[in-house]
Amino acid sequence: MITLNKRLEIRLDEATFNLLQETAKKMHTSIGEVVRTAIIQIYAQKKKNNRLGAFKKICRMNAPVCDWPQMEKEIEQGR
Repeated sequence: MITLNKRLEIRLDEATFNLLQETAKKMHTSIGEVVRTAIIQIYAQKKKNNRLGAFKKICRMNAPVCDWPQMEKEIEQGR
């Protein structure tokens, strides 16, 4: 279980607060849990997008690549 020991205070307009309150009520949880979940989802998605972007850049590289038997041989030789 995660220990929640850091505190954050934010100011919201009434409409945003009401939206969080309604969401929490529908989810049968606290406003704090709704906010924590939203933060995690947004930043987890951002991290995933960063990884995907890096993967796409690597795939676009025109790097010379040997076939697997040759690569395996080079790996075993410690190159």
